[in-house]
Amino acid sequence: MSEMTPELQSEIEGILQTSQKRHGVVYREMTDGLGHEEMATRHGKTPAHMKRFVTSVRHILDGTMPSTSLVLTNSYGYRELLNYQPTHDLYEHVTSWLTRLRQVKPEVSFEPLDGHALPEVAKAKGRAEVVEKVCPQCYMVHPGECY
Repeated sequence: MSEMTPELQSEIEGILQTSQKRHGVVYREMTDGLGHEEMATRHGKTPAHMKRFVTSVRHILDGTMPSTSLVLTNSYGYRELLNYQPTHDLYEHVTSWLTRLRQVKPEVSFEPLDGHALPEVAKAKGRAEVVEKVCPQCYMVHPGECY
């Protein structure tokens, strides 16, 4: 496994500084001094959810192994780095970590991360509007044909 070097850490920080994906957003908010509770309020997530990403960013920057419960979240951060044309050394570092994470959770992928970061708070989910048709024969609402 490749060790974290100042050069790798600098490259990772540079990518996270511009990334529009979740680990990048969290990294920038961390450097702005926000805590996970403030991030949660800002993005409509739970504090626990945001704490997972804060912890994951720290593991990536420190080059340390996350707990088993954070392995998938941490793999998303490494996969996020693959979207930004990493140097050969960083690519090797990322794939080395993904290999190690996959040993803990076989569902870890090596594909660059898709999707968007922290979408705006979703509009309240309502039930689909139910359209009730009145039966022209019995003037009642019922499924299918008239009884």
